[in-house]
Amino acid sequence: DRAAAFNSTDLDRLVRYATEAGIVLHRLWQFERLRTNSTQLTTLVELGHALVTQLAPEELLNTITDSGRALFTARLCLLHDYDAANRELRLHAWSAAGDLSSAGLTLQQQTISADDALLASTLRTGRTTEFQGIDSARYREAADLPRDPNLCSALATPLTLEGAPAGILSVFHDKPHRFSDDEKRLFTALA
Repeated sequence: DRAAAFNSTDLDRLVRYATEAGIVLHRLWQFERLRTNSTQLTTLVELGHALVTQLAPEELLNTITDSGRALFTARLCLLHDYDAANRELRLHAWSAAGDLSSAGLTLQQQTISADDALLASTLRTGRTTEFQGIDSARYREAADLPRDPNLCSALATPLTLEGAPAGILSVFHDKPHRFSDDEKRLFTALA
């Protein structure tokens, strides 16, 4: 509350404090990242065990979607089959946090033309694709997106079988979420 109250000693002290605070914040960020990586690795190992022990296709697909949702602490994970001959997608399996009906989520196992499907862009490019703002008006016409107004971020990756597209695996968050390159690589590896 008075002019020229600070001197060079005060500035040096503030710089040292800011440096130490930065180091502590960086270590906390590294710790959180390691904890997340540990959780993801555990999920991948559990998925590997499940894939080896389960032979029923439906159980395998449910395990994949459960694992996908768990890996990214996502609200929802979907697995669409792709029929290349007819260029169609069909929702085959999903995993959701909470009750689907209470969230007002409509998941239909209907067949959708790949030309009308937003997620099919991953099949055309062959790459993992991130979508932001899927709760906005510009995505309302996408036939393959769940009708949950709370979902706002998505990550989709193509499923390939012997080099040919076989489907799409996608995860959805109900909070804005930017997917890191590590998350994209992990999702691609899961697919």
